[in-house]
Amino acid sequence: MTNSRLRSNVATLFDVCCQVGAGGDEIIILQKYPEDFQDESILKAIRQFAFPCGMETSDETDAVQLFTFVLTDAQSCYTFGYCRFTPRNNTCICILSGLPWTNLFYKFLNHISNVVNNGTQDDFEAILTNAYHIEIPNIGENLSLTACPPNWRFSEVISDVNKLPTLREDKFMLEFYNAMTEKQMIFLYASLLKERRIIFTSQKLSQLSSCVFAAVRLLFPFYWQNLFIPILPSDLTDMLM
Repeated sequence: MTNSRLRSNVATLFDVCCQVGAGGDEIIILQKYPEDFQDESILKAIRQFAFPCGMETSDETDAVQLFTFVLTDAQSCYTFGYCRFTPRNNTCICILSGLPWTNLFYKFLNHISNVVNNGTQDDFEAILTNAYHIEIPNIGENLSLTACPPNWRFSEVISDVNKLPTLREDKFMLEFYNAMTEKQMIFLYASLLKERRIIFTSQKLSQLSSCVFAAVRLLFPFYWQNLFIPILPSDLTDMLM
C-alpha cells in the first residue's frame, strides 16, 4: 500500500531552500534558492512555520532543533518543510520538498549549515544548484552531490520509507520511544485506530515533530488520512477550536 497523500508531480529534489531569520521586528527570508521562486503564499508559509512561535526564543538551550512541518495542497497532498533552527543566531534553514525522506534531508540540512557557517556564498549556491538539478534517485540508490567544491561534496543512500521503521534507522521513532511511556503508546495507538482527534504539545520543536510523525508511522502498513498538522504556528491555534 502506498501513501495517497504524497505528491505525484515531484520533478526536483526540493522545491525551494530558504534561510529565514529576524529582520528587525519581523521574520524575513535572508536568501533562497532558486532565486526566481516567487510563490508568495509558499514563502509566507515558510516564514510562518519556520518560526512557529514568532520571534520568541527559549533561553534554556542553544541546541539546534531539527523539525518538519507539512503543507497540504488543494488535492490533499503533502509538501514537507524540513527545518534546522539555530538558536544561537536565531536563523532557520528550510527545505521544501514533496519527498518524504526525513533522514536524507536532515543530514543535508546539517551539511548546508556547515557550508553556510564555514564556506562561501559560491559554495552555498554550488551545492544547492547541484541538488536542485540532479536526477532524483530511487529508493536504495545513492544521492551524490559532486558538482561542487571537493570539501563540500555530499553523499547519502535513500532509505526505504515504505517499510516498517526501526529505532536504529528512524529519528522519529527513537525520539518518540524516549518521550512516551508504554501505556501512553498503547493509548495513542488505540486512539489512532479509532481516528480520534489528537493534539501533541511540547517545549521542543524537534521532539514535537518527531512524536507526531512517529505516531502516524505506528499505523504501518496503513496511512493516516485525516487532518495532519505536525507543527502549528501559534497565530493559527484558532484552527483547533
